[in-house]
Amino acid sequence: MKTIKVLFAAILINLGSAQTLLANGGDGDAEPLGATEIVDKPWTLDFAYTQADSLKALEQIDQHFRNTKPNLLERAEALNNFYQKLMREERPVSILQIGDSHVAGREFPNAVKAVLQQRWDENDSNTANAQIHYDYLAKNGATMIKFLTPERLSAIAEKKPDLVIISFGTNECHGMGYDEATHYKQLEIAFDSLIAVCPDADFLFTGPQGAYLKYRPNPMTVRCASLLQKFAADRNAAFWNIYEIAGGQRALQNYMAQGLLRHDRVHFTPQGYQLQGELLGKAIVNAFPNI
Repeated sequence: MKTIKVLFAAILINLGSAQTLLANGGDGDAEPLGATEIVDKPWTLDFAYTQADSLKALEQIDQHFRNTKPNLLERAEALNNFYQKLMREERPVSILQIGDSHVAGREFPNAVKAVLQQRWDENDSNTANAQIHYDYLAKNGATMIKFLTPERLSAIAEKKPDLVIISFGTNECHGMGYDEATHYKQLEIAFDSLIAVCPDADFLFTGPQGAYLKYRPNPMTVRCASLLQKFAADRNAAFWNIYEIAGGQRALQNYMAQGLLRHDRVHFTPQGYQLQGELLGKAIVNAFPNI
């Protein structure tokens, strides 16, 4: 118990020192859509995710999105421990996705979960025998540095995740004042705090999907995605670049053409999040035989 108290005291000091780094890319830039914290309550309609949805999602991006890139994880070998645990089948593996409102809306993580359970759980996905336990913790308007409070770090530690999927970036870069050096320092502090409470986990960063900044696509998205890509490489974590996969500079046009972007042009429709979750789930599944 004394060790735990010392650990969280150190985390609190680290997060406190980070307050001077929060001037660029704050919580309030992208308008939140609902309650301040959501774990299992959707702010959109709850669409049941089926195999038909899965096939439709893949067909949609293959046939209707332009300038797409292969749906691959970068440095998938960073998830080797997670995949090895799946192969041993000694116990269920625990996956935790943390993030901002894109995760809080429920459809995105539920679609990832469905794909993984279709691959590894087959008919046991709703029983105590399920091999994949998938949870998520998210907050509307969050940045990673502000999200990882000592209280949430404690909640994350209790999950004992084998894989942590880190889905931030939209709020960090939602403004022309975005600064890569500041963001990198925030990531160092936040990620070190996360590693401290999840010493046995593998980590997968997902990049920002893209958003409009007033009347044009946010030009900071590509810079933020590149920064997250570099940070993940520096820290030997896997990375999934949904911005480039969905079309890069054409990504938002692709989403809009298919009716997958909401009217605020920051958040996506339930079908849009299902598509993104399907792609992430498929990327994780498809990397498995290659490890």
